[in-house]
Amino acid sequence: MFLGQVQLSSLADLDIPPECPRKGRLYFFCEGFPGFFSLGSDPDPKGGWRVLFEPDESSELKTIASPEELHSDEVFPYVAVAPVQDLTLPASRSIESMKLPDMDRERFYKLRDELGPGEPRHRMFGHPDAIQGCMQRKAQFISNGATLPKGVYSYYEHPRAAELMPGAHEWLLLLQIDSAKDFACWGDWGSLYFWIKRSDLARLRFENVWFFMQCG
Repeated sequence: MFLGQVQLSSLADLDIPPECPRKGRLYFFCEGFPGFFSLGSDPDPKGGWRVLFEPDESSELKTIASPEELHSDEVFPYVAVAPVQDLTLPASRSIESMKLPDMDRERFYKLRDELGPGEPRHRMFGHPDAIQGCMQRKAQFISNGATLPKGVYSYYEHPRAAELMPGAHEWLLLLQIDSAKDFACWGDWGSLYFWIKRSDLARLRFENVWFFMQCG
């Protein structure tokens, strides 16, 4: 499924990571699978997604027909968006945030909503609007073949935690695509997230991007 494209020159005047190229186009794809729009399961961890980079922005953009094998639910309407600078807060269970007492969570989410642009929340870089916990830790471990062993429920308790956990801070949110009435609904009104390491972004290694879907 073709999800969308970003012309990077439109971000040049914004506060984006220095590793990100200032021109070129990014194309985002994801493979559909049973339950994608209803159950919120993760896609095939072997790589049911693609991010392609085209350094030349001068080529003419053309509308082409969608592949015939795609289901009608896997072809999305054209929606144009314009980038604006925004302030984001770490998710409450992310590696950047402190553990909040239960009494503060309501204030935290209220502040996040006041700072945010409303819905839908489409983002590049910054902090994600996470729904089901920290994605940096998960991306770091499973991209290195380190799934949670049976009976272990925290990556901090993983046998390779000392080796892999520091690298979780290298992951950046490349793109977040929120559910939207004029576009698509992911599972139970969830979001799609593409993540990349700073070093891979600097080297334009978009084949190393990792993808998640989270929903309520």
